[in-house]
Amino acid sequence: MKIEATPKIERKTDTEYLDLLQKRLVSLNSELKITEDQRKKVAGTPTDSADEYGDRQNELQTLEETIDGTKKQIDEVEKTIRWAEKNGFVCAVCGKEIEPDRLDADLASITCKNHKGEEDGIEV
Repeated sequence: MKIEATPKIERKTDTEYLDLLQKRLVSLNSELKITEDQRKKVAGTPTDSADEYGDRQNELQTLEETIDGTKKQIDEVEKTIRWAEKNGFVCAVCGKEIEPDRLDADLASITCKNHKGEEDGIEV
C-alpha cells in the first residue's frame, strides 16, 4: 500500500488575504446593520400580554448577543488588517510566516499555530 504525502497548501499573497479580510469586514458590517435594524423593529413592537413581552425580551436579548458577537468579529478583522498592513501575515509573537492552512481556517489570525490562543493580549 502506497502512502501519499499530504498535498502542500498553496499560500495566497498578502494582497489576496487582505482582499478577503476587506470583504469579510464589509459582510460583517452589513450583518451588523441588519441585526441592529431588527433590534429596533422588535424593541418598537407593542405587546398585548406578559407572554408576548417575555418573548420580545428574549428576542431582544438574542439580538443583543448577536450584535455583540458581530462587533467582536469586526474588531478582530480590523486588528488583523492593521497588523497585516504593517507587518504582513507573520506571527505577532515569533515573527514566522503564518501557515496557509491556519489563515484558511481563521483569516483573522495574527499568530502561527504554535502561538494560537495568544492573540487576545496582543496590541496592534
